[in-house]
Amino acid sequence: MIRGRILAGLPAAAFAALAAAMACVGDVPAGEAALAALSVAAALLPSGWVAPGGWARRAAEAALLPAALALVMVADPTLRRMLLPPLLAAAALA
Repeated sequence: MIRGRILAGLPAAAFAALAAAMACVGDVPAGEAALAALSVAAALLPSGWVAPGGWARRAAEAALLPAALALVMVADPTLRRMLLPPLLAAAALA
């Protein structure tokens, strides 16, 4: 059971690593990247600890992909700030 809970934390850790890499490159401000990583961790880690498997969990992990794509592909900070919060909220509610 502990192994499943650790594996359930990997999507949040991967998103945090992506946000840190984008902040180190300079494409995303460090504060914005940190807040995005914290919101993903706050949305996914509690549910991963309680119920690390199942289709709802996999749907939430899959819903992170559009947010990651927006973080990487949208260069304009204004557009990114408009796109990222709804996508993160959709991942949290999936």
